[in-house]
Amino acid sequence: MRSEITARTRTAMIDAGLDAIIAVSPENFAYLTGFVVPSQADLRWRHAVAVLTADGDEAILCVDMEETTVRERAGETNVRVWGEFSDNSMEVLADLLVDLGLESARIGTEYDYLPAGDLRDLESHISAASVIPAEAMMHRLRQVKTREEVNLLRRLSRISDRRSSAFS
Repeated sequence: MRSEITARTRTAMIDAGLDAIIAVSPENFAYLTGFVVPSQADLRWRHAVAVLTADGDEAILCVDMEETTVRERAGETNVRVWGEFSDNSMEVLADLLVDLGLESARIGTEYDYLPAGDLRDLESHISAASVIPAEAMMHRLRQVKTREEVNLLRRLSRISDRRSSAFS
């Protein structure tokens, strides 16, 4: 995961009284990990989840169809894989959260992205934990750009400008 981003996120989590964040949307997964899972945006049930604890533990949950891609990009981050046709992704996520010591934690996630049925399912598997909305916190964090992000935006703007002028 991206160290500057995870440090900033951990500070925001602690300020919000969260023990962990589970980023489930493509944009927040990419924000924390620094990479995208190709099918995540198009096949919403193929959950890819970045888990970050206030203590600094990191983990990724991904579908078996994306395991090779994720493992290549995840570096040393713990990767847990769920089988698309054999597993319940929320049950595997709950097991991962328990393994991280979060069975009775305050866990933030994106209520505006995670389907209600999946949220209900996750909560049923970690009933002692409190899963609370954290999308506003994640939106605020993504608004403040790191130097790396600013440089990337500048580079992309220059590329866009060159392409635009080629069509003028």
